[in-house]
Amino acid sequence: MHLSKNFIKFLSFIALGVFSFTMDDIYSGLLLDKISYTLFAIAAVYFLTHIVAESYMQKTVKEKRTRYSLRRSLFFVHLAVLMVVIITIWIENVQTLLVAYGIVGAGAAVALQDFFKNLMGGIILFTKKPYTIGDRIEIDSKHGDVMDIGLLYTSIVEMREWVGGDQATGRLTKIPNSRLMTGAINNYTQDYNFIWDEISIPITYGDDWQKARAIIKEVVDAETEQYQQNAKNYLELIREKYYIQERDTEPSIFMNLTDNWINFTVRYVCPVYERRIVAHTISQRLMETIEKEKDINIASSTLVVYDGEN
Repeated sequence: MHLSKNFIKFLSFIALGVFSFTMDDIYSGLLLDKISYTLFAIAAVYFLTHIVAESYMQKTVKEKRTRYSLRRSLFFVHLAVLMVVIITIWIENVQTLLVAYGIVGAGAAVALQDFFKNLMGGIILFTKKPYTIGDRIEIDSKHGDVMDIGLLYTSIVEMREWVGGDQATGRLTKIPNSRLMTGAINNYTQDYNFIWDEISIPITYGDDWQKARAIIKEVVDAETEQYQQNAKNYLELIREKYYIQERDTEPSIFMNLTDNWINFTVRYVCPVYERRIVAHTISQRLMETIEKEKDINIASSTLVVYDGEN
């Protein structure tokens, strides 16, 4: 259906081109010859990019994300080629063209500096690829999953804000591509699809803290065992590309003493897109296990109110 619509558009351009070319013999001096050449050029470029290339992609590229990225890249190639062809048809004196570009360019550089910054950011995106469609990123304190990359803006499905656990808010955010040149980019999923997360478990003083530590270690090990080896394998792969120090993918437990309780902080590895689910599962398992132990209690802040009597 998509290809048939494109073919109808292609035939429409051809028909208009033939009509303009025919009318040029009747009404000379109206630039109908250049209009017809322009329409034929549009038809030719459209045929190559929207029919031939689209048909080839549908047959050879099965992954939707890759097909979408290729289609977007093809769109910009289509515009660039079309612009060159149309300029060649309509402007015959190259020297005049260069002078005109110089005058217009000087004014545009001042008036459209933000536009050109975004454009340069878009070019960097398409050449260096600091992130691609589907990546989870943070730019300029904005978190989200990349859903579209244009020449001027990057569109993301926003996360965080009033929603916790790296889950979507439902809003779509457009980030100017110029941010690539002025700030840092955090990419959660490029080359490595795992992150380290932490949970704190406070235990009251006087409890069997050694037993509590053993329970925490056992629960977290069981819930993250399926991720540990995969995360380690990914680390070995990206060490071939980057310098990365040895990192343990097994859970680690750290203890510190506060004024009110013994605090255990457990650090573990989990998939980027499952951070909240893994934290929820671990927390629930810990509560279910600790509640069965009489000599271990979860600590909490308390407030004592005096009524004025001794």
